[in-house]
Amino acid sequence: MVPIPGFPPSLVDLDDSVTFESRVEEAEQISDASHESSPAELASERKTHPQVWEGSKITKSFSDKKTSSPVLDHLDISIHSGEIVGLAGPSGSGKTTLARIMCGLLNADEETVTCGGEEIRNITSVIGGRRQARGKINMFFQSPRKACNPRFNFRHIIEETSHGMTAEEAATEVQLTPDLLDRRPSQVSDGQLQRAILARVLASEPDFVVCDEVTAMLDPGTAAHTMTMLTSWAREGGTGILIISHSPELLRTCCDRQIHIESLALSRG
Repeated sequence: MVPIPGFPPSLVDLDDSVTFESRVEEAEQISDASHESSPAELASERKTHPQVWEGSKITKSFSDKKTSSPVLDHLDISIHSGEIVGLAGPSGSGKTTLARIMCGLLNADEETVTCGGEEIRNITSVIGGRRQARGKINMFFQSPRKACNPRFNFRHIIEETSHGMTAEEAATEVQLTPDLLDRRPSQVSDGQLQRAILARVLASEPDFVVCDEVTAMLDPGTAAHTMTMLTSWAREGGTGILIISHSPELLRTCCDRQIHIESLALSRG
């Protein structure tokens, strides 16, 4: 996909060469939507009372009837409020497995995972058919079609875990056109669905976010906007973010620090 060069014209200050300029009047648009807790209030709370999301001695193997394949071996990880941490490593090294354990979506063979001092297993519940840490952590999955219930439209998917933000507000933030809110996942492209999932994460206003290959399904313009928005969540909102990516440039540009996981299968093979 090749973006169109240049910038769109201003819709407020029209050039005299526009034939209908004299017939256009500026209309003031005021939203009556309100939040249970405003983003500014949440950001202030996170900065005043910063939290740590950490895992200790995380160990995981996958077994079949004949063999056991180690993936993670006594790995430690921590993410602080307002921090962006990159997670890198070759395919099959356990990056997504680690993220799912940290979110309470997958049990490890051995681990201690806490968020804000609470054990992750004590703050997880099933929401929309998926287990997640209530109000604490949300995960942006690599495959958007596995991340939502195909029976629901975008409006329901976004507002299901919202803390007061409307579907329209969240959609606007991620450049998802409002006319798509009444469509179901099967009626849209992967890129449009990826934006809807990002809008759901935004509306849930979590303390920590995991982004697993967050730009994989997005065009370059939307990908850049998404990374700018995630950076804003951390810098201005105090959200802690874990970014999983195969792109060294993306991690180098956006992250405060990086964690590199080696493949145990390769290192022991």
